[in-house]
Amino acid sequence: MLLFKCFIMCYYIIGDFMNTKKRFFAFLLDMFLVLILATSLSNLDYLNPYKDKYENAIKKYNDAMSEYGEVLLTTNSKNSLKDTLNFLKDKMIPPMMEVSKYNLFNSLWYLIIFFLYNVLFAYYNGGQTLGKKVFKIKVVDKGEDKVSFKNLTLRSLFNGSSLFFGVNIIVIIRILISLIPNEFAFMFLIYLVEIISVIYEVIVLISLFTSKGATLTNDIIAKTEVIEVK
Repeated sequence: MLLFKCFIMCYYIIGDFMNTKKRFFAFLLDMFLVLILATSLSNLDYLNPYKDKYENAIKKYNDAMSEYGEVLLTTNSKNSLKDTLNFLKDKMIPPMMEVSKYNLFNSLWYLIIFFLYNVLFAYYNGGQTLGKKVFKIKVVDKGEDKVSFKNLTLRSLFNGSSLFFGVNIIVIIRILISLIPNEFAFMFLIYLVEIISVIYEVIVLISLFTSKGATLTNDIIAKTEVIEVK
């Protein structure tokens, strides 16, 4: 009897691990396809009027980061805090705001392609993206054999990773924050959102490796699940 219980436990552990592995590689493949297409579109001048301004803003930000490193090395302990705060206010925050503002079309094209692919395409393809099709899994509503458009949209809203553009709901919030002209409000909200993003992604990782069937946070929110296709 004990041997039988051990066998059943190992079966579920291996099953969960394989499901997690399939979901992980399917996600990577899907994100690769989305990023290739989104990056290609956002690199076209007529589809991204901010392209040159974004590249210039990135250069300014990188130069400011290099200068910031020198400031930290050259200031003494007595004046370091004051000098650092002044440098952040005068040299770091402006290019950060520019990068955030001129990243608009990069983010928009990413979101458009992501939702067209992971919602519209997946909905009309039986809950499967190309990545899920390759690894023989699909998204369904919990307890059902197909997924609704509403739940697929909600699921995608809380999908994504900081390895790429970030969690989609956070990307949308970042776009809204980039419209704020006040420097203090911008910095406060940007850091607050990044902290929330990190906490959310930690919760996602915990749910991935602790929940039965590798149910992720976005599945819990959208009341969906990922199942194997026979």
